[in-house]
Amino acid sequence: MMGQFWEHKDVVEFDNTITRMMLMGYKVIAADFSRISFISSQALGRMVNAYSKMKESGGYFILVNPVGSVKETIGIAGFADFMKICPAREQLDAFIDSLPAP
Repeated sequence: MMGQFWEHKDVVEFDNTITRMMLMGYKVIAADFSRISFISSQALGRMVNAYSKMKESGGYFILVNPVGSVKETIGIAGFADFMKICPAREQLDAFIDSLPAP
């Protein structure tokens, strides 16, 4: 993703992408937020939904490299209390490598 994650079309596209990936059998979905400069409360809610769906299916929804005001917003919302957040790609790779083989 790139830019701002706040318009209805962005949220619908995000939901559709998560659903497609889950139907394809993905057990780890990582969303790179390094180029997101703004996020709405609706988008935050959809990220929580994605996390919940993945957790229920035995998978992981991970945020990667949130920056600036998005990082601050996610911090204030307490996402790190329940969701894996990797500050860089290297931490994501290390986390994936630590998972048990399917």
